[in-house]
Amino acid sequence: MNSFVRLSLAIFLVFISQYMLFPVLPVVLADELEISIASAGKISLILTAGMILGGPFYNYLIDTYKRKRLCVLSFSVILLIFVGYYFLNKPVELFVLPLLQGVFLGILISSLLTIGIDIIPSEKRDSGNLVLGWMSRLGMISGVALGSLIYLNYSFQTVVVVAIGIGIIALLFLTSIRVSFRAPIGVSILSLDRFFFQAVGSYLLI
Repeated sequence: MNSFVRLSLAIFLVFISQYMLFPVLPVVLADELEISIASAGKISLILTAGMILGGPFYNYLIDTYKRKRLCVLSFSVILLIFVGYYFLNKPVELFVLPLLQGVFLGILISSLLTIGIDIIPSEKRDSGNLVLGWMSRLGMISGVALGSLIYLNYSFQTVVVVAIGIGIIALLFLTSIRVSFRAPIGVSILSLDRFFFQAVGSYLLI
């Protein structure tokens, strides 16, 4: 199994794990914290805000640190945030957890896209990026469907456990990818270069 296949499977599983919680979190949080579903539904806005706040730093992180290590670390943090959702019992956590998730989700997606560029030969880059894009979309759809199905038949806790389990499998694929070393080109800590692509566009479009 070559690195591109591993990356494709990793992206598919990452997005399944990520999107399993989206359709059920507002309902569960509204019930557990005794707030309106509309208020709980703002979690997606807070998550996007986290991506935007972290956006100016993404370019520096991707250039300075090893992309695969950054990818694995950011997704590991997201899985720990999932554990936080499992034990969520305070309204302030409803703000802090998705904000942190948004920051690390931006790093994760940016590093995944960069790894794809690194391992796909230049003559196959367009078709390769198309495949990776479709794997992410299929992961989103599958995650929403699977999360909803598990929640309706079991419980929110089961959704979280399954999402973490799928995420661990994705991590195994990520750690097995071979990425060639790329010397840093030296970018500033704060940079708006490719900001909207990395912080917002990748989340909404890939």
